[in-house]
Amino acid sequence: QPDSPTSCSSLKSDSESGNMVLFNFTCRKDSAEEYANKLKEIGVGDSKGFGSVSIVGLELNRRALDNLETCELESMHTIQPSLPPQDMKEVAQSLAPDRVINSIKQMRDDIKATVRARIAMDQVITLISGASAFSFDYIMLAFVASVIAASGLVSNSSVIIVASMLVSPIMGPILGITFGITIHDFDLVKKGLKSEFAALLLCFGVGFFAGLVLGPNTYSTAVEDYNRQGNYFGLPGFPPTEMSSRGLPQSVLWGLPVAFFSGIGVALSVLGNNTTSLVGVAISASLLPPVVNTGLLVGFGVTFDSYVNTSVTSYNIVDDKSDLFIMAG
Repeated sequence: QPDSPTSCSSLKSDSESGNMVLFNFTCRKDSAEEYANKLKEIGVGDSKGFGSVSIVGLELNRRALDNLETCELESMHTIQPSLPPQDMKEVAQSLAPDRVINSIKQMRDDIKATVRARIAMDQVITLISGASAFSFDYIMLAFVASVIAASGLVSNSSVIIVASMLVSPIMGPILGITFGITIHDFDLVKKGLKSEFAALLLCFGVGFFAGLVLGPNTYSTAVEDYNRQGNYFGLPGFPPTEMSSRGLPQSVLWGLPVAFFSGIGVALSVLGNNTTSLVGVAISASLLPPVVNTGLLVGFGVTFDSYVNTSVTSYNIVDDKSDLFIMAG
């Protein structure tokens, strides 16, 4: 059977604590979870049963069966040329439509076989649960990413903002929340909510503090650019373009399809253990820069009256702190 284990071995040993039986077998990667579930049905690796089940990936598994299959295929190809050319042509013509149909069916079956998790569900739960954990590393990564994002937003640098998205760890708890709801694991949902709320609060706090400190300097730089070059459209202004563009109402509408398709990308990346595409999703749907941006705008608005120059009439520079709070909202 093509889906049955390809090789088996067992090891028995006696110890003071009792008997130990180690049973190993290899199988296709897409069948690993199926066999783990079958073992669980008979009590192996179950919380109410006995023993444990470990799934280990193999880089290479060379079998004698592969060589036999290769030899059989080669023998089939060597038999066909013995037919006369005319008979070979008739056979090819008669089999061509069937081969095309069979090829299409095989492609369809292959695609259907891949529409599932490529790693075991227990491994998915462990992976997402670990990414949702509230830890020292998680807090420090959120803090570092917030500082980088604040620097990029104030300096109007999209490159620095993208760098903060790559450092940001706050997508992990979101996965925990959504996946926990899907599998009805509400402990995982609570863990994700706790970690996400703490990280967002930290991001807002870093942005707010940076807004209080950097607000006067950012405003004076924008005014100097205005006095030197006039009311030029390309100037960053105050707040800078990277900040003001995130405060527009239509930005929310533009973000809805991005969030929807990014969610599909996250699911495919996690279940397929594809970290390359997961990085792209992290960039496209990062929550960290908007939250830091909100804190920056609120920080700007709190101290805005102390450094505003009412004589400046540039459309790139706000003249009322209420505009900053509206953008933050």
